Amino acid sequence: MSGKITGGQRHASIDCAIRNLSSNGACVRLNGFYQLPEHFQLFVQREGLVRDATVMWQTNFFAGISFSGWERKIADTDFTDRNSVLNMVKSMGIAKH
Repeated sequence: MSGKITGGQRHASIDCAIRNLSSNGACVRLNGFYQLPEHFQLFVQREGLVRDATVMWQTNFFAGISFSGWERKIADTDFTDRNSVLNMVKSMGIAKH
């Protein structure tokens, strides 16, 4: 399932594939090698949810993450553009600065 990682110092958006999704966390496969910030938000496209996440481990293109805080439902929007995702997350007041 598709996802986007948002947050960090540059407020970048990183596409990812979400695997082994549970209520406590997930494994994400990155579309390139990125050093993820320790804390970020994960947008789960299929569910329309944003979750606060913490990196537990990371190797090459994979990372294990745990969820913290509340999940937030996002209204149906076109999330193919990374700026759309970032702006939506910022407008909800959940992007870390």
